[in-house]
Amino acid sequence: MTLLKNTILSILMIPLFIFLTGCVPLVIGAAAGAGGVAWVQGRLAKNLDSSVEEVYHASIGGLKDIKYPIIEDDLNQEGAHIKATDDRGDKVDIRIHALTENAAQIQIRVGFFGNEKKSQIILEAIENRL
Repeated sequence: MTLLKNTILSILMIPLFIFLTGCVPLVIGAAAGAGGVAWVQGRLAKNLDSSVEEVYHASIGGLKDIKYPIIEDDLNQEGAHIKATDDRGDKVDIRIHALTENAAQIQIRVGFFGNEKKSQIILEAIENRL
C-alpha cells in the first residue's frame, strides 16, 4: 500500500513541479541531466559533457557512419542545427544547445511525430564519435 501511495504522490507532484517552475525545457533538461536520456514530445534529449563544437562534429561523423545524408547544417556560438534524412527518407532534425562552455544538450527528432528507436541509433552513432 505504501508503494501505491508513493507512486500516486509522485505522479501528482509532476504537474505541480512544472507549474511552480513555469519552464518545461527545465524539466526536459533535468530529466536528461547526469547522462540520462529523456523522450519528450517526439524528441530524444541528452546532456553531454562535450562542447557544442565537439558534439556538432561528432553528429556530422555519426550521421555519415550510419549513411544518413546531411541536407543542411549550421554551427554558431549558441549552438548547432543539422538536418538530414534517414534510410526511408524521413527528416532527421538534430539541435545542439550550449549548457556551459564544455557541456551541451543534444535533441534528436526523426520524422514528423518522432521515432524513438531511430533517434537512439543516431545518438549512439554520435556518442561513438565523442
